[in-house]
Amino acid sequence: SDSFRSTATYGYVTLDNESTQGPSAYHKTHYASLNLVWQLRKKLSIGFEGLYGQKEAQSGATGDVWRFQTGLVYSLFN
Repeated sequence: SDSFRSTATYGYVTLDNESTQGPSAYHKTHYASLNLVWQLRKKLSIGFEGLYGQKEAQSGATGDVWRFQTGLVYSLFN
């Protein structure tokens, strides 16, 4: 719409590790993001975004994290 816009992303990486790399070597990740931007005025918008990532090491150990951020944009030249 004229007032809202959004973007969604997803990424996946997997590596064929060598045994010589050791158990803490980077092996797999998943990453996703979703945002929503609201156009408040012609020159002013505010956005909210959520991001998620998960990592797996060659040993099978995993970890994940959520991040959230907000942005405010004022355009001087529109």
